[in-house]
Amino acid sequence: MLLKSAFIRDESTMVKGLILVGWDDSIGCVVDATYPQTFLISHEIINKILMTHQFSTESEPELLEIKYKNYIIFSYCDKRNIPEHGHEMVMLVLDQHEEKHVNLYHLRKLLMEHISEFESGERSNRVQNFYDFAKKFYQKRSSKKVLIIGPPSSGKTSIKRVFFEGIDSEELLNNSLEPTRGFSHYVYKWLDIELGVADSSGQELNYYLSKINSFEQDIAFEAADIVIYNFDFPYWEDYAELVIENLERIVEITQSYNVNCKVFAFCHKSDLMPGAQTPALIKEIGGKIKSKIKIPVYFTSILPDRIATLYKALQTILGEVSPLSTQIENILSGVIGTSDKTIALVLNREQSIINQHCSTNYNFTIGMIMKEYYYKANEYLNKIHNNRIETATIIGTEVLNVYIKSLSFIHKDVDSIVLVSESLSKVDLIRCATEIGQELKLLKNQQETILEYS
Repeated sequence: MLLKSAFIRDESTMVKGLILVGWDDSIGCVVDATYPQTFLISHEIINKILMTHQFSTESEPELLEIKYKNYIIFSYCDKRNIPEHGHEMVMLVLDQHEEKHVNLYHLRKLLMEHISEFESGERSNRVQNFYDFAKKFYQKRSSKKVLIIGPPSSGKTSIKRVFFEGIDSEELLNNSLEPTRGFSHYVYKWLDIELGVADSSGQELNYYLSKINSFEQDIAFEAADIVIYNFDFPYWEDYAELVIENLERIVEITQSYNVNCKVFAFCHKSDLMPGAQTPALIKEIGGKIKSKIKIPVYFTSILPDRIATLYKALQTILGEVSPLSTQIENILSGVIGTSDKTIALVLNREQSIINQHCSTNYNFTIGMIMKEYYYKANEYLNKIHNNRIETATIIGTEVLNVYIKSLSFIHKDVDSIVLVSESLSKVDLIRCATEIGQELKLLKNQQETILEYS
């Protein structure tokens, strides 16, 4: 597989706390407030940071980044106010062990974007203004639940592992997974949502779809925002009517738990369809299901040359609950448009796919050629991320033009873009990447909600 999916396992927030440090002429610096209010840090550390500010020759507002013991600390001090208010400081504290999981550049930028608003507030409300400021670093993503359900051995867990965990699909194809037992919940972060994914055992499907309400049914369907019924093509050949009955039952059940829940059908392992008959079979299967239930039907596979079908299906589905995903998709499709044999991949800082858009005639087999450039691309992206510079590079082959550009300065959820084309020139790819970057920058400016940095 070319690149990983854009999901990471949910972890505690990287921001440990914020500190408002005031000044008393008789005793020096004092802690006026912390957020969360239970957050504590030693005066030894505060005094060391104070000394660093004092020894600095800067006379304007100053932001220091200090690594001390187990902490990374951003400390802001407006030195213009020292004559009147002393060395007042605002500190943002992170766990140094989590450094690889956080984009320090964007966190620093967020701090500077909002510190001026805090500093300009009424001094009589300084502590409350600090709390309002600090909460911006703890705003939570909206939570959504996705349930993947279906008969045994239909590929439910493989879908979860490939898309949500970035496991190489070839590894799964070569090594069979143990069947899921019972019911498993996983939590992932993706763009503007926190996603709970429920992977169900196919052997217990009858319990989940029972006409009699059960504990298993409650666990599966309660609070679900999206339900994906996954069956494979061989199962359809043997049990087509049962597939439709199960889908009808799922729609009925979801209405009793959440009337806004959306149901989707995946005909997985579509690569097992006889090649010449595939278009006709897709039309036939989709038609039979939609004649009974008005739901979208997707035909997916984790084979490397067809895995884009899975990515596209899940990207479209998650767009139902993630406005940011839909906005990025619209930007890509607007720029790439009708370009011939071209694909655009937007990556996060883990170099995982956030979003993709490809022309209808893109040859996914050609995409396999990208494998030999994958490690070069990763090495390059790591370099520009670590140095925090905006730059670009072009890799040329006899078949493809590949353009990789850092976008980390443009949007906090975006690190870079990879454009691959059989038809567009390098100049055209540069133009497309620049336009996408400009559109993402506009999107950033339009966003009203500040999401946590993870």
